[in-house]
Amino acid sequence: MSLGELSLSTLRAAATIADLGSMKRAAAALHLTQPALSYQLRRLETAAGVQLFERKPHGMTPTTAGLRFLDTAHTVLDEIDQLDNRLTRLADGVDGTLRIGSECATSYHWLGAVVQDFSRSHPSVEVSVGSEAYIRPIDAISQDRLEIALTTSPPQDNGLSVVPLFRDEIMAIVAPDHRLATRSVLSARDFADETVFVGRADNSDLLNQVLRPHGVRPRRVTEIPVTDGTIELVRAGLGVTAVAGWIVQPELEAGELVAIRITRPGLCRHWYAVTAALDARPTYVDHFLEQLREIDPERPRS
Repeated sequence: MSLGELSLSTLRAAATIADLGSMKRAAAALHLTQPALSYQLRRLETAAGVQLFERKPHGMTPTTAGLRFLDTAHTVLDEIDQLDNRLTRLADGVDGTLRIGSECATSYHWLGAVVQDFSRSHPSVEVSVGSEAYIRPIDAISQDRLEIALTTSPPQDNGLSVVPLFRDEIMAIVAPDHRLATRSVLSARDFADETVFVGRADNSDLLNQVLRPHGVRPRRVTEIPVTDGTIELVRAGLGVTAVAGWIVQPELEAGELVAIRITRPGLCRHWYAVTAALDARPTYVDHFLEQLREIDPERPRS
């Protein structure tokens, strides 16, 4: 047997002998008989080609070669123990990575507070919130690039888990001196002469659920991917946008913007968190989902 063929039990046996300084005590600690432990040590010294311990009346003392060997043995055993602990914590859902993506960047307005609370109670979980899955977050779940996708369009794939979160209402947002600002409800045709700012035209609730079904084409549709930029353009009276009221709550309260209901029933949407199936996700994902269920973005900000 060469040193490269040593088992971890052999390394641990040598380390225990050195730590306890006695074959008898080491054998008891390792739940071995003394002859069995002596046999392991003989094989180890044969493989090493040198004597690793001096047998003295008061116990076992490492030789110079033994000290060198034990230094490496302790390093290897410590690394193995740390790896074992890490894998156990991963299996138990204590450690890991939680990657979150959303089809709507405005979700980050309320997501930050949830992540902050979660990180306090799960310091060993690395949370990553990004926009790399902005367009197709559901696909990112299936491709194992995200643990949680936030969406208003739940998938039909039975292999994924869909958790209902909350409902909000999309409102038309205009400047206080806009021609529509005094209206309480807008119909599809009210947008015909307007410049409409959207994040993405293909993902706009206003365009897809209200204007296009009624055959209404605004004078201009302009894509502005940054919500804050859209709000500034609307504030300047350059057009209208449609977002959830909670996104512009401070501006509404300050009288800087006006929110108007879109159609009498309202343009409402439901938010969902999509994850892998229950048996295929770490337990900390469920802990995060529990916190997500408590979200109420329309609650006044403190």
